[in-house]
Amino acid sequence: SHFSNWAQTKGRDVDVPLLESLLDLRAAYDDLEPTLWPAGSVQDLLLRLVPAKGPTEPLPSDDTVDALDAYFRFLRNTGRMSARSATPADLTKEARRSAKKMSAAATDRANWSPGKSMIDFGSSIGISLDDLSSDEVQDRLDQVAAAWNDLPIHERQRLDRPKDNLSGRSRAMAAYQTDDDIAALIKSF
Repeated sequence: SHFSNWAQTKGRDVDVPLLESLLDLRAAYDDLEPTLWPAGSVQDLLLRLVPAKGPTEPLPSDDTVDALDAYFRFLRNTGRMSARSATPADLTKEARRSAKKMSAAATDRANWSPGKSMIDFGSSIGISLDDLSSDEVQDRLDQVAAAWNDLPIHERQRLDRPKDNLSGRSRAMAAYQTDDDIAALIKSF
């Protein structure tokens, strides 16, 4: 509410729900206070965290840059910005540079977390998680997980490509499209 009031007094039209979603992602997965923005943190947010955990559709790059710019200036102007943060001008430049790559990063499924891939899969088969109570969400997640596990491994790998940080056994299982690590080992010989 302080930010919204500040933005109105400054005459800035900012997408507050978009900013809230960015700050929520950062708080949930990076465990950084919302007033600390060191150099590189905006790029990390927009090109790693949002593609991995954010919405499946790319965020509007101009609105994202405008919202972050306004937020950084709010923090600095109100004395809330951590002294360990980069300047608002530098952070906004970082946001602009990152915004040019946001769409490509968001649509590249290799950047998606396994959970995001499964939620997208659930949506594709008609199981939505929107506007549900917590009990209903768990039931729907169970339905998505059951449908996901019923897929052949090659289809799961197509939807959620193996990441580079796999163990040797997992990499072999992915390469030979099998759930059996012994079969993958034998085929690798």
